[in-house]
Amino acid sequence: MAPQVPLAALLAALLCALPVQGNDNIALDCCLKTSNHPIQLKILWRYEDQNPDQGCPFPAVVFITKADKKLCAPPKLPWVLKRKKQLDNKKKPEQTITIRVRKMRRGRSSLGPIVQGLADSKVDILCFSD
Repeated sequence: MAPQVPLAALLAALLCALPVQGNDNIALDCCLKTSNHPIQLKILWRYEDQNPDQGCPFPAVVFITKADKKLCAPPKLPWVLKRKKQLDNKKKPEQTITIRVRKMRRGRSSLGPIVQGLADSKVDILCFSD
């Protein structure tokens, strides 16, 4: 017989998954609490600032991890300001890289049709940092 999950536990899980309602009935994803515990830079991808004027209950910094988890921190703590600065310094400006593909001699590439299709082409690649 499969174990049964109490109805109260299912209801609690459902309520925890719902976003906070902001102004004009727009669903916002707001921090409801913050943690003073420092977060390691190596797991962070980026951050967003949360402000009351966005319909959230209080200001916070929302750190987004490389695993796409959201961690909330008080905006004025020294370690939070340091992490924000470190993440800002990681950002690189948009760059354009031009690659010139030249014809190759027969039998020198296993890419065959791909290389032939790109032969004597100019390819621009835009690099964005997120």
